[in-house]
Amino acid sequence: MTSFHPGLRRAAMTAAVPINVFIAIIANFSAAQAQISGFAPGAYVANGGPGISNDTLTITAAQTTAQAKTLWFRTKQGVAQFDTSFFYQVTARSTTGGDANGFTLTLQNQSLTARGGTGGYLAIASPAITPSVSFQFNINGGSTVGVGVNGTLSTPTNTNTATGVNLDSGNPILVRLQYDASVNPTLVTETLTDQTTGRSFTTTFNLPDSLATLLGAPTAYVGFTGSTGSRNATQQISWFRFGPRGDPNFLGMNIRVPSGAHSPDEFITVRNLGLGSYRPGATRKYEIDQPLFDRALAVGLTPCPVISPRVEGALAVETGQTPKTLGNNSNFPAWYAAWRTYCQDVMTRNKGKIFYYIVDNEPDKDQNNLTQFYRWDHAVQFTRIAYQVAKQVDPRIQIECPPVSRSKVEYLHEMLQGGIANYCDYIGLHMYNDQIDERYFTTQNIAAPWIWMSEGNAPLFKPLSCSENGVNAGAAPAGAIPRQWSADWLNLNYLQLKRYGYSHSILFDWSGAAQSGDVNWGLCVDPNTRALLQPTYSEIQDHLRVSPFNNGGFESATDIKRGPWVVYHSSADALPPAESTWIEPHFADPNAKSGAYSALFRVGANSLTSTNPNVENRMFLRQVAQHLTPGATYTLSAWTRWTGSQQGLLRAEGFDPLDGDAVAEAVAEPPVGAANQWRKLSVTIRPSTTSMVISLYTRATGVPGDVVYFDDVQLVQTAPAAVPAAPAAFGAYPGDGEVHLRWTPVPGATGYRIYRSDNGAPFVPILAATGSPYTDPTVTAGGSYGYVVRAFNGAGESAASSTQSVVAGNGLPDLEVTNATAVTAVPTGGGAPVTTFTVRITNTGDAWTPPGTVLGLIVLENEQLKPVAVNEAFNTPLAPGAYVDLVARWTAPSGDHTVTVKANRVKRQDNGLEIPRITESDGSNNSRTITFRVP
Repeated sequence: MTSFHPGLRRAAMTAAVPINVFIAIIANFSAAQAQISGFAPGAYVANGGPGISNDTLTITAAQTTAQAKTLWFRTKQGVAQFDTSFFYQVTARSTTGGDANGFTLTLQNQSLTARGGTGGYLAIASPAITPSVSFQFNINGGSTVGVGVNGTLSTPTNTNTATGVNLDSGNPILVRLQYDASVNPTLVTETLTDQTTGRSFTTTFNLPDSLATLLGAPTAYVGFTGSTGSRNATQQISWFRFGPRGDPNFLGMNIRVPSGAHSPDEFITVRNLGLGSYRPGATRKYEIDQPLFDRALAVGLTPCPVISPRVEGALAVETGQTPKTLGNNSNFPAWYAAWRTYCQDVMTRNKGKIFYYIVDNEPDKDQNNLTQFYRWDHAVQFTRIAYQVAKQVDPRIQIECPPVSRSKVEYLHEMLQGGIANYCDYIGLHMYNDQIDERYFTTQNIAAPWIWMSEGNAPLFKPLSCSENGVNAGAAPAGAIPRQWSADWLNLNYLQLKRYGYSHSILFDWSGAAQSGDVNWGLCVDPNTRALLQPTYSEIQDHLRVSPFNNGGFESATDIKRGPWVVYHSSADALPPAESTWIEPHFADPNAKSGAYSALFRVGANSLTSTNPNVENRMFLRQVAQHLTPGATYTLSAWTRWTGSQQGLLRAEGFDPLDGDAVAEAVAEPPVGAANQWRKLSVTIRPSTTSMVISLYTRATGVPGDVVYFDDVQLVQTAPAAVPAAPAAFGAYPGDGEVHLRWTPVPGATGYRIYRSDNGAPFVPILAATGSPYTDPTVTAGGSYGYVVRAFNGAGESAASSTQSVVAGNGLPDLEVTNATAVTAVPTGGGAPVTTFTVRITNTGDAWTPPGTVLGLIVLENEQLKPVAVNEAFNTPLAPGAYVDLVARWTAPSGDHTVTVKANRVKRQDNGLEIPRITESDGSNNSRTITFRVP
């Protein structure tokens, strides 16, 4: 699998702020506005000679004085709402003095030939371009930003603060501007992110009026101006996107890259990329198709490829053997060495081009064929090698661990227990069709990865990536219109991923129907009832209309399948049929709390019923609230009343991307006195991401005729973001050519900056991380290092954590069973005798055990695994020379027994294989034999 993302902003993969779900919800089916995407020469009018080459605009050039240049997109754009981004970089310097002068992003309604003066006028003033609003970036004598109206020069705001961004540094700077008149008609938010240092600077501009009023129309020409005077600089702008504001980190979907003209709206199945799953005897393999990738990069796409240790060609070149041969010969050192060479080749060759790699693909589906030589512990090691190489080649590269075929797969559980969170930036998995349905808790639990990451006394959290996500219309339930069901699925899928705090998602063309020309997972809808939308990237992005919160009083009639409110029933299929029979989010209510409408839930006999005993039967009305300020405090409230035994409940969900199972819930107490009284529900949350899910719900049980009403839902920011507290419980543990860092997540933090001191030198930032843990693989064995970590959000950066000093190791841990006893006793109160095994595990190796690795036991008798209750909760790093005593209990039958207890092993019931949890230097000393008698 390889995915190309025409709208991916590179900061989404390199900046410190946790990434939001990269997927779309269709909340409005109005006519799409053509977005600006890149610098196609014919799409612009150039004045004064700015240059365009390879999707990059050179707005001014060094060694040339008195320049004044402008570039305008030929088609006017809507100005009521936009989310625009581009990269800015000073690539060549003035020969004398400082660099000059700067540039602007300008919206104007003068003409396509508008151009101002040179020098400090930034080609926007003298003569003034009017009417215009210009966002100004100045590098003359500093690094400042501002906004000007009708050619006025702004009052400068310094961006080069102690933790800010220097526009004149020569580093690529991601610039992002956001505006939504429906939220605040005079407020514009600007964020600068240095792609080299990871530092960011955010400010807001208060306009004298709305953009439409200032520009005299709801549309305007959009473009850039730039100038020099006696001093100069080469200023380049690339990756320019301008369009309606939507989900701020929308990623897109896998698309094909034609050899000729490129359209970002084209997409097709992964088969066109020449990739497939390796199985013994197969000829297809996962590897980089470099010409294809180069073509993708040339047309402005950001590829996120799968690379796999099951690449026959690459491994055969290095070792002369196939993966199957290597595995069956247990020649893992050669396999690992070949994989390291392959990663170094691919990542070095694509340095600065590819910032996200997915290691392997659905290894859980191949384990029946490959289990003898490609187990989950091998997957951890392969991911570790890819992670080490990535951070050494370019610290900005992000690694997704091998994604499993669905959210609840034991293979993922085993990788997490084996500490894979130490060696990746994202935990990967895939979800299709009804796998998004939370009612299948026994087989498809969306929250399972969060539950597994929180196990033990030292949880390891990493963001979740759903790197394949889609729907096959053929999976529609009986009686549904397949393509209509597919379109409806998209909205519920978006809600579910937001609700469970998934970091990002790649919409994937899975059905293979492209071979017949059909639309695959399908954004289209029933043409008999709604306009037909083509399933293109632009259609999805252009129709993404997510606001902080809307229609809280239910006064607007909306399509309940598409929003802003979306319905969900815990006992239905992926989308319940005829849901208007049990929820009406625009019910004419003579007793509404305010206005004339409320939301109505019918419970009892009129509701759908659950046949799954593992899930409580509920009905939901949900909405995604976007554009929140991480670290700020919000109060979510709603009013509810009910006529029978079922009451209304309110939830805030998905507000913490590193604890996707977190909820804040309010339940109204039954009214005192007269029945059917309005009661207020209220919860307070502090999100650590820019979005959350609002859920109004009730239990779908009760007396026939029972009704629950909701009205006047509000989401209000009640306190600004505060600088987060310093990270606590910070620890640093040396490993094999790496140092593991971990700390307690800080409420309200959106990211963390790690500072390192090399051999007593001053502390310098080495990387921004989304959360704990973080493994630094760029150390030298024997070197002395100091570390501190600071949390940050939009309000600033915290104080430093405690300082941790380590000497980088060059060896492996070795878990040895140094003592084992068995004591049999009758439990207090009677019953069968229970044998308690106490097993001491000592780390006799040269390195700490990786943080988060579960140190467990297995108990065998005659090579048969015994069903013991074992303490597997210990996942604190174990230092060389340290030990831990673990306890296992077994109710054994009467008689004499000889058992073997083993550490650092898990024995699979399905095939009998014993698998090590971690790599150690000596695997022969972690077992003991015990003989005992049960009376």
